[in-house]
Amino acid sequence: MEVVLWAFLTGGITGGVFVAIVLKARHRRAADDYEALLQDNAQHQDELERVTRKMQELEERVDSTEHHFLEQQRKELPPP
Repeated sequence: MEVVLWAFLTGGITGGVFVAIVLKARHRRAADDYEALLQDNAQHQDELERVTRKMQELEERVDSTEHHFLEQQRKELPPP
């Protein structure tokens, strides 16, 4: 009986250590993946900010061009 109890106890301890090792490895990989995702997210945010600034610049240029074009049209049209 003592041998059976001892076998179950050592098996449980060995199984527990194995599970802890596997979970620790998975946790380490998850932490590495999380860091990579954070870096990737930061890069995407920087790119989005760059594109947003470029869009604002282009909007200003289009507005300026439209204004200039309308001024030219007004100058070319005879007065009513």
